[in-house]
Amino acid sequence: MTTKKLLFIILAVTLAALALPFVYRPAATTQPGPGLPWEVEALADGNSRVFGLVLGKSTLAETTERLHFEPQLAIIAGAEGEAGTLEAYFDSVSLGFITGKMVVTASLSPEALLAMQKRAVKMESQASGAHRFVLGKADWQVASVARINSISLLPSASLDEAIVLSRFGRPSERLKTSETNEHFLYPERGLDVSLDSQGKNVLQYVPPAQFSRLREPLVKRQ
Repeated sequence: MTTKKLLFIILAVTLAALALPFVYRPAATTQPGPGLPWEVEALADGNSRVFGLVLGKSTLAETTERLHFEPQLAIIAGAEGEAGTLEAYFDSVSLGFITGKMVVTASLSPEALLAMQKRAVKMESQASGAHRFVLGKADWQVASVARINSISLLPSASLDEAIVLSRFGRPSERLKTSETNEHFLYPERGLDVSLDSQGKNVLQYVPPAQFSRLREPLVKRQ
């Protein structure tokens, strides 16, 4: 084989390889990704859709399926005998090119929550004085039908003011709760972006109609 012919073959193979990505397209997946943190859709009924989940309607089972990760379940109660709040903790979530940890709260009847506390595999005392009841897998069937009412995302990547304004837009209000902590409030999306120069950044989502749940505690801390 002549050198000229060999170079021609190498060139033809190279051009074919370069063209392959434009010719071949992988089949679309039946399950879309969960979406990005700034992709929040306010709904007419006062709820919102974020990460493909509708706050106030989607269940914990749907949340787990959407995030492809099994959470740790716990009940956070402020005092002994209090029903508390059901939380699902996701140690690792992938939201497009964003990764982090996530805490989802969900609604169950006080009777169901108190019964689950009695079956808890462990009780942990929190610095705030609250109690954290860690639940076993036996309670997943009950918890799975609970409707989610808030999402807190702790992104792995650090955020700053420029990134927040670029991705989320100008907030309706900015509140400083300490020398290092500032909250960017987006009531129309039910979103609070908390930036702390010495701690973790947190994105909190609630139904827009219930935005006072996020804002009122911040005003009291000023």
